[in-house]
Amino acid sequence: MSTIKSSSEDLTLDADGGSSEIKLKINNVEKASISSAGAFTSTTIDATALTGNLPAISGASLTGLPAAGDKRNFIIDGDFTQWPEGTSFVPIGNNGHSAALWRHNTGGTGAGTITRETDVPTAAESNHQSSYSLKYDVTTLDATPDTGGDHYLLRHYITGTNFKALHQQEVTFSFWHKHTKTGTYTVAFRNHVPNRSYVHEYTQSVSDTWERDTHTFTMDTSGTWLFTDTDKGMDIIFTISAESSFDAGTADTWLAGNLFSTSNQVNAMDSTSNNMLFSQVGLYLGSTAPNFTSPPISTVQDQVDWYVQRYDYDTVGAETIAIGHCFSTGQNYCHFNYRKKMRIAPSGSSTASATFETTIASGAGGSLSAGPTFSGVGKNACRFYMQKTTSNLVAGDASMFHRDGSDTCWLMLDARH
Repeated sequence: MSTIKSSSEDLTLDADGGSSEIKLKINNVEKASISSAGAFTSTTIDATALTGNLPAISGASLTGLPAAGDKRNFIIDGDFTQWPEGTSFVPIGNNGHSAALWRHNTGGTGAGTITRETDVPTAAESNHQSSYSLKYDVTTLDATPDTGGDHYLLRHYITGTNFKALHQQEVTFSFWHKHTKTGTYTVAFRNHVPNRSYVHEYTQSVSDTWERDTHTFTMDTSGTWLFTDTDKGMDIIFTISAESSFDAGTADTWLAGNLFSTSNQVNAMDSTSNNMLFSQVGLYLGSTAPNFTSPPISTVQDQVDWYVQRYDYDTVGAETIAIGHCFSTGQNYCHFNYRKKMRIAPSGSSTASATFETTIASGAGGSLSAGPTFSGVGKNACRFYMQKTTSNLVAGDASMFHRDGSDTCWLMLDARH
């Protein structure tokens, strides 16, 4: 062993010359060096070597670190995992939902279907393995959208409390698209009125090929924007086709008006061979979009439940739905607690009354002639009112509301925008 030692004085290693370096080697293999500029380079330092109390070091020049701040995706279920009303809509109607928080709007003579598809970007392309995408398929063409307000849109609302974090901030919008018709398409951002709009153009370069668009911009600093649970904070719109009155004169700038297209937008409704697929939709604070990730499925379901809850009863005969009491010989009421508190008091809907039954302790009961009718609807619970086909109940007795022996049935509470 050889040792260089200094007992009471500084030890100086001096490499003369303008560009000379001090090199540290073991067995003639360089392990570290100090350049003439004072930069230290090591090939061996790793986390196991960094122990104890480290000195304060500025991170200003460090690279490869995750971005600080709020990096959540402000698009709830941008991975299209939740389809509470089914996975095929043939055709999809005006104001109809498909994937949980995506609404279709139409104002023309054309029509299309929306389906859940397993055609998605590969993990090699996107660094994320999605299970599903949303597909819009043209079934009735509209060759020339006229000035009567023709439009075909896919829309997603961001609630005001979520939008508050985005207001007047720099944001980045990112998504994957796969369209049959090549050319220029648009995605728009609007306030609730709507009288403030930002329209961005993106391009499908190769037919029926997954491509990604990422766009950074600053949210509007004027106009009226809302920030509570009950408000629409912002409307995001994928345009399939629209007539000229909805065109923004300039893309990528905030403008006054209800705008969601440009003159460059292709008419994707001009052929029944056209379809459009979307996947991995994300909106993020800041100037970059990370590789798409989706929260755990339980988190996504919980997020969606704040807006819409569907209860499907389709596997167990006479499955109990709620307990109540008989109001009269032909009517009963049942109390129903939701899975989760909802955004607002929801609207209620259900399958046909014949798929449900009610029973009392004596065994009397049977199918319904009407209902269930929703009443006393709040954010946490509601009440069902049911009318029997025969008046064989006992007023004041306890009752059970349940699925009939075999039919599929469901209840849905809808608090979406």
